[in-house]
Amino acid sequence: MNKQLTWRDIKALYQLYHERKTRAQIREHPYIDHLFSYPDKCLEYMQKGTKKLIVPTNKFNVEYVKQGFEQLFLTYKQFLSENELLKIQSNYSEFEIRVLITMKNSDTILDELKTKIEKGEESRKGVSNLFFKSAKYIQKDSALERAVLKIIRVQEFPQNENQGFYRVPCLNPKFIIICENMYFLTLTIARQNNVELWCAGGNNTKPF
Repeated sequence: MNKQLTWRDIKALYQLYHERKTRAQIREHPYIDHLFSYPDKCLEYMQKGTKKLIVPTNKFNVEYVKQGFEQLFLTYKQFLSENELLKIQSNYSEFEIRVLITMKNSDTILDELKTKIEKGEESRKGVSNLFFKSAKYIQKDSALERAVLKIIRVQEFPQNENQGFYRVPCLNPKFIIICENMYFLTLTIARQNNVELWCAGGNNTKPF
Protein backbone atom coordinates (compact mmCIF):
# COMPACT_ATOMS: atom_id res chain seq x y z
CA MET A 1 0.00 0.00 0.00
CA ASN A 2 1.29 3.45 -0.95
CA LYS A 3 0.69 5.09 2.42
CA GLN A 4 1.31 8.78 1.64
CA LEU A 5 1.14 9.55 5.35
CA THR A 6 1.30 13.04 6.78
CA TRP A 7 3.31 14.32 9.73
CA ARG A 8 0.11 14.29 11.81
CA ASP A 9 -0.48 10.62 10.96
CA ILE A 10 3.07 9.59 11.87
CA LYS A 11 2.95 11.58 15.09
CA ALA A 12 -0.33 9.87 16.06
CA LEU A 13 1.16 6.42 15.37
CA TYR A 14 4.09 7.35 17.60
CA GLN A 15 1.64 8.32 20.35
CA LEU A 16 -0.22 5.03 19.96
CA TYR A 17 3.01 3.08 20.36
CA HIS A 18 4.39 5.01 23.34
CA GLU A 19 1.31 6.41 25.08
CA ARG A 20 -1.15 3.68 23.98
CA LYS A 21 -3.76 6.21 22.87
CA THR A 22 -4.36 9.24 20.66
CA ARG A 23 -7.16 11.72 20.11
CA ALA A 24 -5.91 12.59 16.63
CA GLN A 25 -8.59 12.27 13.95
CA ILE A 26 -6.63 10.17 11.48
CA ARG A 27 -8.97 7.40 10.36
CA GLU A 28 -9.86 9.18 7.11
CA HIS A 29 -6.45 8.13 5.80
CA PRO A 30 -6.79 4.82 3.83
CA TYR A 31 -3.81 3.16 5.53
CA ILE A 32 -5.00 4.14 9.02
CA ASP A 33 -8.51 2.92 8.18
CA HIS A 34 -6.95 -0.36 7.05
CA LEU A 35 -5.44 -0.78 10.52
CA PHE A 36 -8.97 -0.84 11.94
CA SER A 37 -9.90 -3.81 9.75
CA TYR A 38 -10.08 -7.51 10.51
CA PRO A 39 -8.49 -10.03 10.54
CA ASP A 40 -5.28 -8.19 11.47
CA LYS A 41 -6.96 -5.40 13.40
CA CYS A 42 -4.31 -3.12 14.90
CA LEU A 43 -6.41 -0.17 16.05
CA GLU A 44 -9.81 0.35 17.62
CA TYR A 45 -11.80 2.94 19.52
CA MET A 46 -11.60 2.77 23.30
CA GLN A 47 -15.38 2.93 23.65
CA LYS A 48 -17.92 1.61 21.20
CA GLY A 49 -20.18 4.32 19.86
CA THR A 50 -17.61 7.08 20.25
CA LYS A 51 -14.70 7.98 17.99
CA LYS A 52 -12.82 10.34 20.29
CA LEU A 53 -10.04 8.06 21.46
CA ILE A 54 -8.06 5.53 19.38
CA VAL A 55 -6.12 2.77 21.13
CA PRO A 56 -3.88 -0.03 19.80
CA THR A 57 -4.68 -3.73 19.86
CA ASN A 58 -2.08 -6.36 20.71
CA LYS A 59 -1.15 -6.57 17.01
CA PHE A 60 -0.24 -2.92 16.61
CA ASN A 61 3.34 -3.08 17.89
CA VAL A 62 4.36 -5.64 15.27
CA GLU A 63 2.98 -3.44 12.46
CA TYR A 64 4.59 -0.30 13.91
CA VAL A 65 8.03 -1.89 14.08
CA LYS A 66 7.65 -3.61 10.71
CA GLN A 67 6.87 -0.32 8.94
CA GLY A 68 9.73 1.56 10.64
CA PHE A 69 7.51 4.33 11.98
CA GLU A 70 9.75 4.98 14.98
CA GLN A 71 12.71 6.01 12.83
CA LEU A 72 10.49 8.01 10.48
CA PHE A 73 9.06 9.97 13.39
CA LEU A 74 12.47 10.68 14.93
CA THR A 75 14.01 11.68 11.58
CA TYR A 76 11.18 13.98 10.58
CA LYS A 77 10.83 15.51 14.04
CA GLN A 78 14.54 16.32 14.20
CA PHE A 79 14.49 17.94 10.76
CA LEU A 80 11.32 19.96 11.38
CA SER A 81 12.55 21.06 14.80
CA GLU A 82 16.05 22.05 13.65
CA ASN A 83 14.56 24.15 10.85
CA GLU A 84 11.86 25.77 13.02
CA LEU A 85 9.07 24.05 11.09
CA LEU A 86 7.67 22.03 13.98
CA LYS A 87 4.41 23.80 14.72
CA ILE A 88 1.11 22.49 16.08
CA GLN A 89 -0.69 23.21 12.80
CA SER A 90 2.06 21.70 10.63
CA ASN A 91 0.85 18.76 8.60
CA TYR A 92 3.30 18.27 5.76
CA SER A 93 3.05 15.07 3.75
CA GLU A 94 5.94 12.62 3.80
CA PHE A 95 6.69 13.59 0.21
CA GLU A 96 6.94 17.26 1.18
CA ILE A 97 9.19 16.56 4.17
CA ARG A 98 11.51 14.43 2.06
CA VAL A 99 11.75 17.15 -0.60
CA LEU A 100 12.46 19.77 2.07
CA ILE A 101 15.24 17.54 3.44
CA THR A 102 16.68 17.21 -0.07
CA MET A 103 16.57 20.99 -0.47
CA LYS A 104 18.32 21.51 2.86
CA ASN A 105 21.07 19.08 1.85
CA SER A 106 21.57 20.70 -1.57
CA ASP A 107 24.56 22.80 -0.54
CA THR A 108 25.86 22.94 -4.11
CA ILE A 109 22.86 24.89 -5.39
CA LEU A 110 21.11 26.42 -2.37
CA ASP A 111 23.25 29.57 -2.33
CA GLU A 112 22.81 30.03 -6.08
CA LEU A 113 19.07 29.53 -5.72
CA LYS A 114 18.93 32.17 -2.98
CA THR A 115 20.82 34.65 -5.14
CA LYS A 116 18.59 34.07 -8.16
CA ILE A 117 15.42 34.60 -6.12
CA GLU A 118 16.78 37.81 -4.60
CA LYS A 119 17.65 39.06 -8.10
CA GLY A 120 14.21 38.14 -9.42
CA GLU A 121 15.67 35.44 -11.66
CA GLU A 122 13.76 32.56 -10.09
CA SER A 123 10.10 32.19 -9.11
CA ARG A 124 7.78 30.17 -6.92
CA LYS A 125 6.70 28.16 -9.96
CA GLY A 126 10.30 27.56 -10.95
CA VAL A 127 11.29 26.24 -7.52
CA SER A 128 8.09 24.21 -7.34
CA ASN A 129 8.79 22.60 -10.70
CA LEU A 130 12.44 21.89 -9.92
CA PHE A 131 11.84 20.19 -6.58
CA PHE A 132 8.20 19.05 -6.57
CA LYS A 133 7.88 18.29 -10.31
CA SER A 134 4.85 20.54 -10.64
CA ALA A 135 4.90 24.29 -11.19
CA LYS A 136 1.71 24.70 -9.15
CA TYR A 137 2.57 22.43 -6.21
CA ILE A 138 3.77 25.27 -3.94
CA GLN A 139 0.74 27.44 -3.33
CA LYS A 140 1.10 31.13 -2.48
CA ASP A 141 0.85 31.89 1.27
CA SER A 142 0.78 28.18 2.17
CA ALA A 143 2.68 26.54 5.03
CA LEU A 144 4.75 24.72 2.42
CA GLU A 145 5.74 28.00 0.75
CA ARG A 146 6.83 29.42 4.11
CA ALA A 147 8.86 26.26 4.78
CA VAL A 148 10.56 26.45 1.38
CA LEU A 149 11.41 30.12 1.84
CA LYS A 150 12.88 29.37 5.26
CA ILE A 151 15.05 26.57 3.87
CA ILE A 152 16.31 28.83 1.05
CA ARG A 153 16.71 31.74 3.50
CA VAL A 154 14.72 34.35 1.59
CA GLN A 155 11.70 36.42 2.59
CA GLU A 156 9.51 35.97 -0.47
CA PHE A 157 9.40 34.92 -4.09
CA PRO A 158 9.48 37.58 -6.82
CA GLN A 159 6.28 38.31 -8.74
CA ASN A 160 7.65 37.36 -12.15
CA GLU A 161 7.60 33.80 -13.46
CA ASN A 162 11.21 33.44 -14.55
CA GLN A 163 12.84 30.09 -14.02
CA GLY A 164 16.57 29.76 -13.51
CA PHE A 165 19.28 27.54 -14.87
CA TYR A 166 21.57 25.67 -12.48
CA ARG A 167 24.84 23.87 -12.86
CA VAL A 168 27.33 22.11 -10.65
CA PRO A 169 30.72 22.99 -12.16
CA CYS A 170 33.88 20.93 -11.95
CA LEU A 171 37.43 21.97 -12.81
CA ASN A 172 38.04 19.80 -15.88
CA PRO A 173 34.70 18.53 -17.18
CA LYS A 174 34.87 15.72 -19.73
CA PHE A 175 31.12 15.59 -20.17
CA ILE A 176 28.07 17.71 -19.46
CA ILE A 177 24.86 15.95 -18.43
CA ILE A 178 21.55 17.79 -18.57
CA CYS A 179 19.13 16.47 -15.96
CA GLU A 180 15.54 17.34 -15.13
CA ASN A 181 15.68 16.11 -11.56
CA MET A 182 17.25 18.61 -9.16
CA TYR A 183 18.16 15.72 -6.84
CA PHE A 184 21.06 14.71 -9.09
CA LEU A 185 22.73 18.07 -8.45
CA THR A 186 23.08 17.10 -4.79
CA LEU A 187 25.26 14.07 -5.59
CA THR A 188 29.05 14.27 -5.55
CA ILE A 189 29.72 11.30 -7.83
CA ALA A 190 29.47 13.45 -10.96
CA ARG A 191 32.26 15.85 -10.01
CA GLN A 192 34.38 12.93 -8.83
CA ASN A 193 34.21 11.60 -12.38
CA ASN A 194 34.78 14.98 -14.11
CA VAL A 195 31.15 15.36 -15.13
CA GLU A 196 29.42 18.72 -14.99
CA LEU A 197 25.69 18.69 -14.26
CA TRP A 198 23.20 21.18 -15.65
CA CYS A 199 19.63 21.33 -14.44
CA ALA A 200 16.88 23.25 -16.21
CA GLY A 201 13.30 22.47 -16.94
CA GLY A 202 9.80 23.73 -17.47
CA ASN A 203 8.31 26.09 -20.01
CA ASN A 204 10.20 29.07 -18.63
CA THR A 205 13.64 27.83 -19.66
CA LYS A 206 15.00 29.06 -22.95
CA PRO A 207 16.71 26.52 -25.26
CA PHE A 208 20.51 26.56 -25.00
